[in-house]
Amino acid sequence: MRYDDLTVFLYCERDSYIPWSVECAFQMKIVHPSGKTESKVNAEVFGLKNGSWTGWCFFMKWEEMKKEYLDGDQLTVVVNVNINEIIGIP
Repeated sequence: MRYDDLTVFLYCERDSYIPWSVECAFQMKIVHPSGKTESKVNAEVFGLKNGSWTGWCFFMKWEEMKKEYLDGDQLTVVVNVNINEIIGIP
């Protein structure tokens, strides 16, 4: 089943029961070779207690993505992450 929206997520995996967290700020950007972009920014604290993924269920409409951002059959997604603090990970 396909929904009507493009969904994008950032996932932070850490297989540990020892308390840990990663505080970060990030930008997700959909880019077309022509230079057209659509971007969103967020901040998150990943960790054992509060989950390992974040993002947008409704980044943009699927038809808009196909019409405005696909290059052939390829989509370029750029993710920039700034890590502010890491706890419990060497």
